[in-house]
Amino acid sequence: MRLRPLLTFFAVGWVVGVATSASAVVVAGGGPKKSDCYAGFEVESEEGPVQVSGHAGNIVNGRTLGTSCTFDVQLCVNEPVAGCAAAAVTSFVDKKGGFPQPPLGSTMHACGATKSFTVQLGGKNKNKTKSLKIHVVAKTAGKPKNDPDNLVLQCKFGPEPFCGAVTPPADIPCTSVPANAAACPPNPAGGPNEADVTVASSGTDLDNGWTGTSHNFPVVGGSQLKFCLVGCDDTTNPLCGLCGPTGTGSINTETFGPPLPLLAANVPVCVTNRFIPGEIVRGSADLRSGDTNVVVDLFSDVFLTTAGEVCPRCKNGQCTSGPNENQPCTVEGTVTVAQAAGDKVYGTSRACPPSSATSQFAGTLKIHLPLTTGKAVCNGPLPCTAQPGDPSTGIPVQDDQCGGSLCNAGCTGLACTGHTPDGQCLDSKGGISQFCCSTDSTKPCFPTAQTPGVVRTGVPMPVNPPWNTPDFPKTANGTVVSVFCEPATTSNTINTTSGLPGPGALILPTSVVVKMPPPTCGNGVKEIGELCDPPGGPCPQGQVCTKCCTCGTTACACGAPDPPTMLQFTTTIGAGTCGPNNGKACTTINDCPGGICSTGTFVCGGLYFGGGGVSVPLPTVVPDMGTSFSKVTDCTSSCLTVGPASQADTGSTRTCTATGCLFGPPLPIPNPSQAQLSTCVVNRVAADATGTASCSTGDTSALSLPLNSDIFLTGNLLPFRCSGGPRSGEPCTGVTDTSCAPGTC
Repeated sequence: MRLRPLLTFFAVGWVVGVATSASAVVVAGGGPKKSDCYAGFEVESEEGPVQVSGHAGNIVNGRTLGTSCTFDVQLCVNEPVAGCAAAAVTSFVDKKGGFPQPPLGSTMHACGATKSFTVQLGGKNKNKTKSLKIHVVAKTAGKPKNDPDNLVLQCKFGPEPFCGAVTPPADIPCTSVPANAAACPPNPAGGPNEADVTVASSGTDLDNGWTGTSHNFPVVGGSQLKFCLVGCDDTTNPLCGLCGPTGTGSINTETFGPPLPLLAANVPVCVTNRFIPGEIVRGSADLRSGDTNVVVDLFSDVFLTTAGEVCPRCKNGQCTSGPNENQPCTVEGTVTVAQAAGDKVYGTSRACPPSSATSQFAGTLKIHLPLTTGKAVCNGPLPCTAQPGDPSTGIPVQDDQCGGSLCNAGCTGLACTGHTPDGQCLDSKGGISQFCCSTDSTKPCFPTAQTPGVVRTGVPMPVNPPWNTPDFPKTANGTVVSVFCEPATTSNTINTTSGLPGPGALILPTSVVVKMPPPTCGNGVKEIGELCDPPGGPCPQGQVCTKCCTCGTTACACGAPDPPTMLQFTTTIGAGTCGPNNGKACTTINDCPGGICSTGTFVCGGLYFGGGGVSVPLPTVVPDMGTSFSKVTDCTSSCLTVGPASQADTGSTRTCTATGCLFGPPLPIPNPSQAQLSTCVVNRVAADATGTASCSTGDTSALSLPLNSDIFLTGNLLPFRCSGGPRSGEPCTGVTDTSCAPGTC
């Protein structure tokens, strides 16, 4: 059986014969390989999509809820079959089919007119499978002379096989979210505007294909999918539309997580998943119940690699192989590849993709991935077969590799080397085993030939604190699952090992952070944290909405001087560490609402910069006694509107906040380990200061003061300097100077 894109049919069909419809399947007929392309059949069913099965790929299965199936069949010449050269067919032997013949005497592909065949169901209740066998022989003047082909039309009772989530997402438009948004815009309904979903580092499971050999893989932990939220609010409606921008510069970039290394039966595969260009990933989530449904359409690029380097790694801040070998990278997720050679731990990064120059590219698969916290099912028989446009037809499809026995046993051996906390079998590869063959409990399988088929059940993710409280960020934990169909690749090795085309199944425990952006005073929308938003209210009678989004009288209420004229800031040396959860144990950012999860502590008043490989000891201490003045341009109630103070206003370029003024004293950034790389930074105001401040609370979060930083490579001007300890960076006299203790000079 061989499928070809519809474009190919249109390209030649209008010249030499009748074009095939997009839903038709191509059956070569199972003749000798060298002549199997001479003739074939193109088949579709009037009841719906058909599936192809059988060792020779010549059984076409139709399904009906009535008493018969009607198949529309064309007899064709010169179907593409690997290892067979097209030939000029001179005649056909067709004793039973009575087909209209295609044009003869040419080596081009062509089809005859359609002939319909009706296959009645059998049995007393007209629900038993029945089939019709058709045999034709194509004859040529060359060698081989004949191509004997068989077509079996099989009618089955029952609904179409199904693979997907039982509940689809709610249809909530994403019109307010740009397809390539680099940041989430405000939620038009006034609720939270972003949800970040992170895959857990344990409890994941990926099953590929029907043989069971490529089942029970773990998935890279730490992968993220980010959504902008629309439609929900924090008082009346917890149902959010999920809108995931994709593409260059977007919050999700072009790819779905880092590359995924898979290895089973000595077949190493590296998979990169790309979003479909220009598409927004869509779904819905009920923040109250935690019910979540998302549909992700992907292009999966498959590479056949090596057991020692299944995918490029991100190691020591650099890619170990691939087109970006030795280029900088940051580990985005880690997974253990149990059957890999050498180092089995893979830190992966989107910056380190595989290369078609050093790996065998096995094709791009289009994957329709419905993710749900509810139930996902895949029932058969044979739910996943080749479709027009797939990279190849793969191998003949079966439900499993159990040899006729049932797929209903608990797993043993390498398929169950341990157990999860809830008692599920852990495969030696690291994923979760569900079922194995009843006659071989070491062989994983999909029960698509049985009822209810493949079933995966997720865990809803209600947020905490509750959805209708003003506390943000909110967090949640749960599990999304998916079942889907996987096309075949162009690699026979991969197809044979995994059983492709065939079903796929996915289990992803996840954590979620739901965010509310800081209120934007002045946008006309009353947001959480605001009493009003100018120019309107609502404010009590006799009060006005200030530029600080508070309600008050028109009179200035900041005390003497009345009104104030300047707002002064002076830097001081900070003390202690920062963040509301300081010192608490954490494993992810979800453990630190409002802060970050770090292996170290963050010093107040310290300046941190650079990535994970920065060689400068951090933090750099920001000098104290740096004073800046902003001019008060308006005072309403306790709300101050501030603007730039010029050099003439303050008497010094070191204290003003207009464009070109200096911001604080020069900032030294010593580098003790490489003194010649020490720098001095001079900060200048890049644009006039603007914003608001409250004289009652001291809040100045709405004050904007952009800076330009001039960096001078000065080297370390001191011959000796303390490294480490409380005097780090201060001068000392030499290596024997103990005043730097516990640091060194």
